[in-house]
Amino acid sequence: LVPVAGQIASVAVEPHAQVAPGQTLFTLHDTSRLEIPVAVPVSRALLLAPGLRAPSGGAGAGRSRIEATITPSAVVGGPRWSGTVQRFEPIDATAQTVPAVVELAPRPGEDPPPVGLFCSVELRGGPALPGPFVPRAALYEGGVVWTVQDGKLAARRVETGAAFGDWVEVRAGLEGVDEVIVSPLERPLPGEPARRLGAGAQGPGAAARAAGSGAGGA
Repeated sequence: LVPVAGQIASVAVEPHAQVAPGQTLFTLHDTSRLEIPVAVPVSRALLLAPGLRAPSGGAGAGRSRIEATITPSAVVGGPRWSGTVQRFEPIDATAQTVPAVVELAPRPGEDPPPVGLFCSVELRGGPALPGPFVPRAALYEGGVVWTVQDGKLAARRVETGAAFGDWVEVRAGLEGVDEVIVSPLERPLPGEPARRLGAGAQGPGAAARAAGSGAGGA
């Protein structure tokens, strides 16, 4: 007898074939708990920051749950399953995504999705962090960031909060409309003239990109 219920993934013998003791007959997927990998864009994952760890136990204890609704990608009005994000894998720097692993545990009497099925996944986390966020590269020793005020450099001492990837939450000291310099500065001085190099890529809540006269390439 098979020790668990599940879905047959592959069959290693033909019908009516003779088999030997210990021979593998088939491979079975345990469907009592399934894992679904989801590639979440970094900018979207940042909005889930209050619940970025497992919902209970281990390193994620005390964090908010991130709920998931799973539906088949190619079926309109098809079945729906519920799950939770169990963990996040390291950031994929090339694709700029965060691999999230959603665990799906079918309820009693509920048919699980076929193993290998392509699904659409909707994630719902806690409330978004208020921000703003700045790149780690914009933080200098002593919790200082450099901003542009009236076309000149100005130092701001900030209080930082949650960190995610290359972005850090600023809890105090900045407003969402402040222009923060993210290019490297060599020996910056308050009041030094600054010039903008372009808007560039920005994260949620981050200010416009600028560079001072002592900056390297943006």
